Amino acid sequence: MSGKSRQSIDAQLVDHLARGASQVAAAAAAGVSARTVGRRLADPEFVRAVDEFRQQMFEAAAGQASDLMVEAIGAMRELLRTDTPPATKLSAAKAIVDYSLRLNEELILARKVRQIEERFAELKQRRGA
Repeated sequence: MSGKSRQSIDAQLVDHLARGASQVAAAAAAGVSARTVGRRLADPEFVRAVDEFRQQMFEAAAGQASDLMVEAIGAMRELLRTDTPPATKLSAAKAIVDYSLRLNEELILARKVRQIEERFAELKQRRGA
């Protein structure tokens, strides 16, 4: 493990796995074996950390897309007021708006799923207690 702490390795693994790296690629980036990554992925807390980090990245991307959507709407408004038809600009603006709306829908769905999972865990805990 080249002198790195487990926390440091886990942080690297969480980062790479949340960004979509394979187990082998994440292991190489963190300087551990793929087998180590497999063991870490068997830990529900570790998997939760990967999921939470991925969710944070997704929410940050949604925020950035929302900012772009405001600009895209402004660009479309500009196009409506001018005589020159800049097709490329219009296409980009439409794509940004479409992407932002889909991203927002996915964010809402992800939140609802998380709420359901949390509620399910509560119910499961009550039954087990």
